[in-house]
Amino acid sequence: MSIKTHGVQRNINLDILRLIGFLIIITAHAFPPFWISQIKNFGTPLLIVVSGLTYSYIYQKQTINTAQFLRKRLGRLIIPLYIFLTFFFLFFYAVYTLMNVSFPFTLPVIIESYGLSEGIGFVWIFKYYLGLALITPISLKIVHSSISNIRLFAALLLAYIFYELLIHLTLENKTELNYVGKLVLQVIKIIPFSIMYIYGLRLEKISYKIIRFVTFISFIVFLITALVLFDSQGTFIPTERYRHPPTLYYLSYALLGINIMYYVCKERIKVNNFKIRQSIIWLSTNTLWIYLWHILAFYFWAFIINKNVMDFIGIEAASERSFINFLARSVFMLFFGITMTYFQIYVINKLSFIRSTNFNRLLSYLK
Repeated sequence: MSIKTHGVQRNINLDILRLIGFLIIITAHAFPPFWISQIKNFGTPLLIVVSGLTYSYIYQKQTINTAQFLRKRLGRLIIPLYIFLTFFFLFFYAVYTLMNVSFPFTLPVIIESYGLSEGIGFVWIFKYYLGLALITPISLKIVHSSISNIRLFAALLLAYIFYELLIHLTLENKTELNYVGKLVLQVIKIIPFSIMYIYGLRLEKISYKIIRFVTFISFIVFLITALVLFDSQGTFIPTERYRHPPTLYYLSYALLGINIMYYVCKERIKVNNFKIRQSIIWLSTNTLWIYLWHILAFYFWAFIINKNVMDFIGIEAASERSFINFLARSVFMLFFGITMTYFQIYVINKLSFIRSTNFNRLLSYLK
């Protein structure tokens, strides 16, 4: 999600990377054809690495104030989300009441959504961002210390091996897990994202020679795993199947995609046009609220548009994996998210005349 860079000169390459990761996630929620789904299957890890890159950039010459950082970052994540969820459920309750139709969301779904669990979907990533925020202060001290890349990578590799063992032991007994066991499973899922995050924190200090080596190893691991799975199952297995929980097949492909995107954005993409730069910065800065609004657009499409418009066009077009449906849904969710965010910021700016500290503090979470 977006990160403010107050007091630090803007790095447009980070904005581009964040925007790419964000667009990948939006298209993922539009049910793309399987070949597109596989190509873009590194969006979430890319955003996590970019988050690490951004904080490393912000705090490269200043010391992080842990209490201040956590208070601001945790608030910036959870308060907008809860405001949106409240609006989301009230909106659909009002719509379905007016339509005299049963409310589609049960109480457990609502509770799970606020608890950052399954719920309405899409919000599970916030619990990992919260976890990453908690480890940011100590992680920054580690990556900005004199520890060598070899030692850091060795430590990350050991942490990942430990994670794989935990996942294997946990999933082996998944049917016997009690509430505590399921909670532990959720907690340990943050380990690979933490490794990606720390990699992002250190990425600017890693030479291209090392990055190329990591990229090559990632490709080899992905290729060998894909061939082994193909040999055992007779078909190509999408990395998406190894995303929950994230394991080697998914993560090796993600790291491959991340390193390629990082190199391309840093060395090959130059944005000199002022208007384009400002558009990229605005979109990158407001990805949190665009993301939240796209959730409303997703359900609006599922409940209303897909049933009434796409069915009218035809069965082939209405098919969830058809390219027409994918393209239309992607454009709709992105356009809706951007439009609502722009309108929201416009209204908030108009309310800035109100002289109330608490009211203005609340408004600050809405833009």
